[in-house]
Amino acid sequence: MKANMQYDDFNHPDVLNYDAFMKDVNEVRTTDNKADVIIIEGIFALYFAELREILDLKIFVDADADERLYRRISRNMKNWGVSMEEVATYYLHAAKHREIEFALPTKKFADIIINDHQMERTAKHIICSWIYSRMNPASP
Repeated sequence: MKANMQYDDFNHPDVLNYDAFMKDVNEVRTTDNKADVIIIEGIFALYFAELREILDLKIFVDADADERLYRRISRNMKNWGVSMEEVATYYLHAAKHREIEFALPTKKFADIIINDHQMERTAKHIICSWIYSRMNPASP
C-alpha cells in the first residue's frame, strides 16, 4: 500500500447530502398523496437527531461483524470490480473505524434491535404487523 493512499470516505455521515435528503423526506410526508408508511434504511438512518424525531419506529439490524465484512467484500468485488485485498485495505483503514464511530452507536436509539440471523422468525412478523396496522388503521 502506498503511504499517501487516499480514500473516498463513504462511511462518514458528511458524505450524505443531508439537507436535500431531509427536504425529500419532508416532502413525501406532507404531500396530498402522502404515504401511509415510509421506510428509510441505511447505516446512518438513526444517526441524525432531526430524522430520529420524525420516525415512528426505529429498527437496528444487528449483524455479526464477520457477516458485515463478508457482505462488504462480496458487494464491492461484484459492484466495483475491486480485489479482496483492496476491499480489506479500505475496510481496515477507513470503514471499520467509521462503523465503530458512527453506525454502531446508533443502536441505542432503536426501538427494536433485531438479530440479523433471526429475521425470518418473530421479528419479521412483528415489523410486518406494525406496518400493516399503519396501512390499515381500522383493522383489528
